[in-house]
Amino acid sequence: MKTKLNRRSFIHRAALTTGALSAAGVFPIPNILRAADVGKRLNIVQIGCGGRGMSAHIDWILKQGTDDLVAIVDPDEKSHGQVKRAMERAKAGASKLQVFTDYRQMFDKIGKSIDVVFIATTNHHHAPASILAMDLGKAVYCEKPLTHDIAEARKLREMAAKSKAPTQMGNQGHCAGGYRRLCEFIAAGVIGKVTETHSWTDRSNGGLGRDLPRSQPRRECGGMNGLGRRLTGIFMMICTRTNGMVGMISGTDRSAI
Repeated sequence: MKTKLNRRSFIHRAALTTGALSAAGVFPIPNILRAADVGKRLNIVQIGCGGRGMSAHIDWILKQGTDDLVAIVDPDEKSHGQVKRAMERAKAGASKLQVFTDYRQMFDKIGKSIDVVFIATTNHHHAPASILAMDLGKAVYCEKPLTHDIAEARKLREMAAKSKAPTQMGNQGHCAGGYRRLCEFIAAGVIGKVTETHSWTDRSNGGLGRDLPRSQPRRECGGMNGLGRRLTGIFMMICTRTNGMVGMISGTDRSAI
């Protein structure tokens, strides 16, 4: 079937798609902060300050300098010092920072005075911390994986609908311009009706169980390990099969469109 598409309909569909997506910049900007009143500084709490929490969340907050990191939560007190030193270098009010080792105590003490909660804890604390934040009507930006099981996912959906608080999962790559443009192309029908997609990744993001010791060779499964290495740097590739035409779109190469 031939798709009827002209410049006017393309622009209209693309505008609708762009409106549905947040006008995010480049990785790893949380879209929920862009919905706030212009000029208002938000009070942010970071739950989980090691690894992802420090390298992506806190680093971004301090570089932007448009909002205030008022509290952090981490059971490892060494992380508290690291965050304070980073805030001192950024001249971001380190002396006023409140520190906690338990996010339940944090919510009890300052829950009413905060605006946004960033969550980058170990995976099994993602849903519990998000639920407590949404129960107070606070915006939530939570790293992936969002939940441990389907029951938690349904509970989060229920809480988000009840609280009406802005929420977002930390799929940073999907906030970048390439993915937004991809959505515009698909929504506008530029590449036809998408009937099939294929995706690869070069990492398991933890996987299941413990990794093999280095002394034991890895089992090659049909060459997939080699394929994974060759795909390093491409966080996603989508093959679209449309009326006999195959287009390939990736995070680093969209020349096929």
